[in-house]
Amino acid sequence: MRIKQTVRRMSAAVVALVLMGGLVISATAPAQAITAESIVTRAQSWVAAHVPYSQSDYYTNQYGTYRTDCSGFVSMAWGLGQSLTTVTLPSVSHVITKDDLQPGDILLNSAPGGNGHVIIFAGWANAARTAYNGYESSPAYNGAHFSANVPYPYWAGYGTFIPYRYNNYENTPADRDQDGVPDTSDRCPDQPGSAATGGCPDTDGDAVADYGGGLTKGWVFPGTPTGLSNKSTVFWDSGLGNWETNRTRFVGGDFNGDGRTDVAAFYDYGSGLTKGWVFPGTPTGLSNKSTVFWDSGLGNWETNRTRFVGGAAMSVRMRNTGAPTITGEPAVGIQLTASPGTWSPEGSHTFQWRAEGTAISGANSSTYTLTVVELGKRISVRVTGSRAGYTPASATSELTPAIAPGTITNTSRPTVRGKKRVGKTLTASPGSWSPDGLTVKYQWLRDDKAVQGATARRYRLKKANKGHRVSVRVTVSIAGYTTASKTSKDTPKIK
Repeated sequence: MRIKQTVRRMSAAVVALVLMGGLVISATAPAQAITAESIVTRAQSWVAAHVPYSQSDYYTNQYGTYRTDCSGFVSMAWGLGQSLTTVTLPSVSHVITKDDLQPGDILLNSAPGGNGHVIIFAGWANAARTAYNGYESSPAYNGAHFSANVPYPYWAGYGTFIPYRYNNYENTPADRDQDGVPDTSDRCPDQPGSAATGGCPDTDGDAVADYGGGLTKGWVFPGTPTGLSNKSTVFWDSGLGNWETNRTRFVGGDFNGDGRTDVAAFYDYGSGLTKGWVFPGTPTGLSNKSTVFWDSGLGNWETNRTRFVGGAAMSVRMRNTGAPTITGEPAVGIQLTASPGTWSPEGSHTFQWRAEGTAISGANSSTYTLTVVELGKRISVRVTGSRAGYTPASATSELTPAIAPGTITNTSRPTVRGKKRVGKTLTASPGSWSPDGLTVKYQWLRDDKAVQGATARRYRLKKANKGHRVSVRVTVSIAGYTTASKTSKDTPKIK
């Protein structure tokens, strides 16, 4: 029977009851302890259904009805009776160490609301245990998804994450074929065997696993100007009992960017565990020194459900973990400075300044001096992070306030030269101003009052000035700046 799956939005009143603890949304909770395999299976059901992220929507499938955010996703996978939050998940779990992590455990940032997050641990992504695979529901991926190669304990910039284990977690390793070898280390999890042969059968008692012979050899047929050579050579011998070709998908491509063809082999170990091996190309063929570049983790990947396509060296996209910022007063004539933000991994940065979202021609450094063209507009900077082997990515700062008019500054006040006698001519010097290119106007003053018509740089003293003090007021202006004025010192009384 096909189980109908629905997503429904609860009314504000119902949500309020949930937050007060007055309403329990129905869920199917196992009465007995839950295994890692069951947790992973339940998590995969939401991933397969592409359940979208929401802090207010609920989703129903064969496992019950749960809120579709990160903590509701974990509540469903653990089979809890209701949708808990990142704050309340610790009430049904306990802290464990990094070394204790098993599929079905979680990495939790228990901050409330949108500041908290949780991801289900699905297995280590590398032997050094610096990265892992997991299941999570997040707005960044618009819902439930499988996350590969997550840096331990989580991506930088998202708070502190601590490993937890559900109190009802069945810590006994799964062993489907009941041969005493846990599935996590059983090379034949569906065929009873012994620890001596890695959990695989040994019907002839020769201490070598008997899984279809398990012997695979790699042969290379060199290319020629007219096709392929018939002189093949063995570049790799797996050894008896170590590799079944029918469990493998091979694909060729230049994966390390050295110009030679490499071969990747994806081997299905059963129980949804797949590992990727790579045989690097050499000047004479292929290297027999294969290395594991990927481990899907138990219950996460079945090779026979996959088609692989080879190509050139693949790159990982740069990741911005902290947005670029702008410092400096948003006014004409002021230099703004851009900080590139934080990136994973660290790399080089290029800049493009923008006015109201439109690129400013030639503004490609980490600083930019605002011009009259930007007056009244909001400014942002777009930073592109790049590094060899990674696909560049870009991030944009927030907009500044609208750019204000600039301020004209005076560094030396105006002065008056000439003999202070009736009939003589006084000459004004405007002083020193910034920026350059200012329009200068003059107004002569007698005892601080404007002399009508006296607006030239030179002023001939008349009888009316005798016994009075004279000065000059200089007014400067330029487009995009606030007009400014400065007055000279008074002369002695005119004789």
